Amino acid sequence: KEVLEFYERFIKPSPIIGYDIETFWVDRLIRCIGLSPDKHRCLVIPFVDHRRGDNSYSYWSADEELLVRQILIDVLGDPTKIKLAHNSAYDIQWLVKEGIPVRPPYDDTMLLHHSLQPELPKSLGFLGSLYTNEQAWKHLANFKQEGNKKDS
Repeated sequence: KEVLEFYERFIKPSPIIGYDIETFWVDRLIRCIGLSPDKHRCLVIPFVDHRRGDNSYSYWSADEELLVRQILIDVLGDPTKIKLAHNSAYDIQWLVKEGIPVRPPYDDTMLLHHSLQPELPKSLGFLGSLYTNEQAWKHLANFKQEGNKKDS
């Protein structure tokens, strides 16, 4: 319900959608995806819940996951919305493998920054410190499993 409400209220009317995935690289699973229509709002959609006792990794019931995936297909496949990511080649290959195409138009903050300042680092943490007033945030997540993605 929360994903559908956020989609209808904020994502659908927005011309630009920022997105980012986090992965369990070793298990080859997308842990979660964040969607943001603007600088004030973001929704993190989980996919994996290792705490489940039924040997299932899915956070959602089968019907819920189908609905969430369809929303992601609609959002990231929408040719009228600009999709914005950091190191999008990494995210796109994971999403496509999961049946969620990311269609143009899209921009990539890593590539845009690199075209302006090729001599500087391109990591998301570095760009965040350079272009925003936010402190480093990666350490705030509780990722206990090894093999998670590293933004280049």
